[in-house]
Amino acid sequence: MMMNEGVQHVEIRGHKINLYREGKDTKGYLFNVLPKILAVVDEEEVRRLQDRDYCKEKFDLKFPAITVASRNGHDGNGYRRYYADLLLEKYWVCKEWYDTPTQPNFEMWINYLFELRDRFNN
Repeated sequence: MMMNEGVQHVEIRGHKINLYREGKDTKGYLFNVLPKILAVVDEEEVRRLQDRDYCKEKFDLKFPAITVASRNGHDGNGYRRYYADLLLEKYWVCKEWYDTPTQPNFEMWINYLFELRDRFNN
């Protein structure tokens, strides 16, 4: 059972960030919350979100959550790993998010949002 059961959003530096997607709208959710997160975190956290190892540990993603290095949203082998639309005209957003027992990316994401709240609301 989650410690914060029933909570629908976190507030980080005055930005209300929803914890959950509407249905399975992963892209809409990420494009809604990531700009808010990028507005409140420091440059070090922005770099972490672009680091493959950090995103593997934090979210169990195989690719960085955001990147500026992708070519039109494709990985080095030509497979589309990022949404075709740019976030904030700068970042490619990973589209490899799942919510299954073997890959609980969004459960890990929710924990991350609570960590951000605790870290950046000082």
